[in-house]
Amino acid sequence: MALASKKNDGKYKVNKLESFCELSEDIWPYAGISFEDLFNRFDDEVWKQYPSVSSNAMNNVHGDWYEYIVALIFNNTAYQHNLKWVAIPLPNKKRYDLSLMYVPKWRAYITDLRDKMMAVSNVNLITSNPDFVIINKDIISNELYPCEPTPSDITRLNNLYTQLEGKCELDDIKGHFGIKRTVRPDRRLQFAHEGSLQKAIYAHLQTRDWILNPKGIKYYAISSKFSDEDITGLRTVATHSIVTVNDNPKPAVDETFIVNSVEHCVDAAKKILS
Repeated sequence: MALASKKNDGKYKVNKLESFCELSEDIWPYAGISFEDLFNRFDDEVWKQYPSVSSNAMNNVHGDWYEYIVALIFNNTAYQHNLKWVAIPLPNKKRYDLSLMYVPKWRAYITDLRDKMMAVSNVNLITSNPDFVIINKDIISNELYPCEPTPSDITRLNNLYTQLEGKCELDDIKGHFGIKRTVRPDRRLQFAHEGSLQKAIYAHLQTRDWILNPKGIKYYAISSKFSDEDITGLRTVATHSIVTVNDNPKPAVDETFIVNSVEHCVDAAKKILS
């Protein structure tokens, strides 16, 4: 597999999936290596073979590599420890509408909400897709088995969301989490926005079906590093929860996880998926 390839403009791009799998061959499962050190090793090997690859081109694939690692380790941890929940990677909003996961009743409520918001106030319900959805293992139990950093296994994990269409009741979705290898103030806000909006949609569905004691949903944030400012910023409130006195204010992000090693990732998976 080629680690990089030349584009039409003559510049090189890193082949994100192929490079990740080839570079992982001799060191998976990365025991005792921080992910930052791992990516430095990967970068050095790519530059050794393709010196003209730019730093920007290299940085562009780090986020994908990080997501591949999290998807693999979360999948394997759920399988090995027979956890109740599994984490499924999600594509972006343009490729997939999250409401498709729900059984027809709940999907119809979301469609009705969107239509009424537009009809009454000319307002769109626009959301970004979280990086992962946390679902009841039983929904895809036949699809679960240990995976390795190979193109076929990673592609299969990234396509598991297609198995969810029309299968999820409200309580089959525990929540979501977003992951970013590095966090800047603008990226930090995306975590809070996603968590707040997903919880608001859940609260709307709860009221549509008169659910008096809802389980609710969770939203988590994962990165290789969080500063004190990040932790403080992510402690912001889910906005829908400050418009009623019937319940306590809820956080937009329930918990943050620093994941910079296999050990960190396994610990996070056990807490999130149990």
